[in-house]
Amino acid sequence: MKHFRGYYQDGMTFGMDIETNTAAYRAIKKNTAPRLVTTRYGTRRTVRACPFQYVAGVMKEAGWLVAEHQSFRSFSIDDDGEIFIEYPDGVHL
Repeated sequence: MKHFRGYYQDGMTFGMDIETNTAAYRAIKKNTAPRLVTTRYGTRRTVRACPFQYVAGVMKEAGWLVAEHQSFRSFSIDDDGEIFIEYPDGVHL
């Protein structure tokens, strides 16, 4: 078990424990990579990002917060650095 912490757009956080011996967790590890993104201010920045469907998969019942509402901008697992979530319309910085 590891601790998942999601960061809402407004700075609030959501925490839960996730299982690490699942295909969903392995998919997050495999699909997290540096991405060059454009911020809302027009500057370009390289950040670690992961597609939203993998994040929703590891969250199980709470996955709708990411898949349907696009509530989180980023997350971390065991406070191992911030990983941004890549939605269909881009990364929300």
